[in-house]
Amino acid sequence: MPPSQGAWMPAGTAHSHRAFGATEMRAILFDVDGEGPFPERPTVLAFTPLLREAVTALTDDAA
Repeated sequence: MPPSQGAWMPAGTAHSHRAFGATEMRAILFDVDGEGPFPERPTVLAFTPLLREAVTALTDDAA
């Protein structure tokens, strides 16, 4: 998945990841109750440069 995209994976969804070459992966876990604007199925999301930087800052080891 390119840096301009992200994936929404609902809790309980069986999935796997395969990478070839140098890869960097980041994950943010959300506590959701099934309500709200969250997709019910796995979804590919477009990441703006600002969102990508926010995810990087939130998941950086120094955070």
